[in-house]
Amino acid sequence: MDYVSGASMLVSSEFLEKVGLMTEDYFLFYEELDWAIRARRAGFRLGYAKDAVVYHKEGASIGTGKAAERSALAEFYGLRNKLLFTWRFVPWAFPSVWLVSWLQVARRVALGRFDRALLMGRTLLGIGVAPSPK
Repeated sequence: MDYVSGASMLVSSEFLEKVGLMTEDYFLFYEELDWAIRARRAGFRLGYAKDAVVYHKEGASIGTGKAAERSALAEFYGLRNKLLFTWRFVPWAFPSVWLVSWLQVARRVALGRFDRALLMGRTLLGIGVAPSPK
């Protein structure tokens, strides 16, 4: 297990003291993964309650469904945070993640999603700005 979904976490006060709070650098995506890596580095192990039932309507509030249906806000933060996370934890992989992300831009162009391709391209060049939530 690499991380625990933010919709279903339970952590101890010791965990918070040693690992700290989730970083606000991400805003929407990757914060749980960042927290899990920092927890492992602090000596914690992730666990789960196999009989627990958690209902979570993933992406309902901001539109994080299929790429064709994904909101501009989800598109921006998904890409920006992937780059931030990669740079922070696996910097040796950053060039390949950045290049593969350009293939995603090309896919948006092929799908006629020029607005999203522009948003993603600007983000990859470091000049992207988060779109306003609608």
